Parts: sequence; C-alpha cells; structure tokens
Amino acid sequence: MDSNYYELDQLITLHGSHPLHDKYSAIDMNIRSLPEKCIILKPFPARLVESKIKFDFILLYEILTNNNFDLYNIAGYNLVCRNRKHMKVGGVDMYVSDRYEYVVREDLSLFEEHIFLEIINVRNKILIGEVYRDPNANCQESIAKYDPLWNRINDENVDLIIGTDQNIKYLNIDTNHATDMFNRFLSVWMVPTISRPTRITYTSATLVDNVYVRINKLDETLSGILSIDLSDHLPLFIDMGSKNKRKPKSRTFKYRKLDENTFKNIKSFYVSLIGHVLIISTLKNHEKFVDIIHEYTDTYAPLSSSYRT
Repeated sequence: MDSNYYELDQLITLHGSHPLHDKYSAIDMNIRSLPEKCIILKPFPARLVESKIKFDFILLYEILTNNNFDLYNIAGYNLVCRNRKHMKVGGVDMYVSDRYEYVVREDLSLFEEHIFLEIINVRNKILIGEVYRDPNANCQESIAKYDPLWNRINDENVDLIIGTDQNIKYLNIDTNHATDMFNRFLSVWMVPTISRPTRITYTSATLVDNVYVRINKLDETLSGILSIDLSDHLPLFIDMGSKNKRKPKSRTFKYRKLDENTFKNIKSFYVSLIGHVLIISTLKNHEKFVDIIHEYTDTYAPLSSSYRT
C-alpha cells in the first residue's frame, strides 16, 4: 500500500475528491511533549472541521506528562491517557470522537505503553489500539508480546486498527526484527498502511511509525503522511470506507389490521367456541381446533405484508 506526503491543504482537497461512506479515520503522531505542542495541536482539529473533516481518533505518543490532563481536552473529543509508571517521560493518549461509545480493554494490557479501546455503538465493533515501543526496550521481547494479543482477540468479530511507534526500521525489511514484525501482523491479516519514511532528519530517513488495519466490508483505504512540523516524527493519517453508499436491506414485516369492529367479530367467534373446548380430548382434535381459530382470524383480520428499508 503506497502512501504519499501531503500538505494540510492537499489533505483537505483529497478528502473532498474521495468521499467515502461508512468510514473510520485516524491520525497518528509522536508529538514529543503534549504540554509544549498543545497550543499547536488544539486548533488543528478545528481547522479540519471547518473543511468538513473530523478524524474519529487521534493517537499520540511520547506525551511527556502525567498530570493536569484537563488542560489538553479538545472540543468534540474524549481523552484517554496512559503513562509510564513513575515517570514523566513517554506516555500515550488517544482522543476519541464524542459520537462514539467505548470501553477500555484492560484485558489487553500486554505492553508497557499502550491503549486499547473497543468502540461499541457501530455496525461492527472496532478495536482500536496504539502501542509505543521504547527504543531501549528489548526488540524481540516487544515483538513477541503481539502473540498473546492475537490469541485474546482471535475469536472476536471486530475490525482492527492499531497505530504504532514501533521504533523498528521497516525500510530495512531484510533485517530479522523488521521481517518478524511484518510477518506477525500479516499472519492475522493486518496490513501496514504506511510505506515511506516517517522520521526524517538531516542525516537519515526511517520508517518507524505505522498504522495497521483489518477492516471487514470496506473497499477503500486512503493513507498518507502529513508534512507538518510538530516533532521529528511526521503525523500519519488513514481513512477507511466504502466507495458506494451501502443500501439498507429490505425487510418484510407481517401484520394484521385490527380495529374495534375486527375485535368485536373475533370476540364473538371465540365465545361461540367456548362450548367446543370442553370436548377436545385428543391432539388431533386440538390441532383442528387451532386451525379453525387461524382460519377465522384470517377471515376477520387477514395477514398482510409490508416492505421496509
């Protein structure tokens, strides 16, 4: 999956020229200190909203704070945070559009810095997560933690979106760690959506950030990298949806038209049958009796069909 670089104005144009239905969208970035970048971050969603763009999820890494989270609220979003224990550095948080209901999946607490949420008020449940790997952590041990994650969610019918600042150089795919990471995600049909460098300095360009997806029944994915100078990592974005608006399925409803006169006729008929109830002693006679009730009910209040979408 190819992913280009976009200026913010180009992103707005891209959204306008590729309208998607039933879509989910996310932006993913290593912000390198939320307190320092908050003054830049807060107006960012508002500017997109003016252009009729609102990301469903905003995933941040290395927020470098562990208190006063009320200072970092963004209008239209709920904030979920998780920090490194006993440290002010590192930490991750996720802004979730307030149109979603969610539960925090504590049973998936397998990583040092992560958030996993289950979005529940959607057609098909979404499990969205973010995982940050400290570059000083043992690489093989960090990669191996995905195995129990797959085992725990293997039987769940959920769409998956997992953002990562994995600190593994994906462009060096011939190395053991990059190959191992790629294969573990691919083994559960999760596809990386970013294919170009996300951390660019004067001396290097590396692909260390990515967003992996496994979405059922969506046929279009737009992903890319934003050329915005927030930190030494460039923000990533992804839109997933359908090109064509899903047509609601037609359903057939059965009903009887009941009014005061109908009830009166049915009641009179049932009263006339009371004497016959006492002589019903066999299953065969009982079935015949039920057939008579259905026949006269259909006479006075026939069953009709209605087709709705």
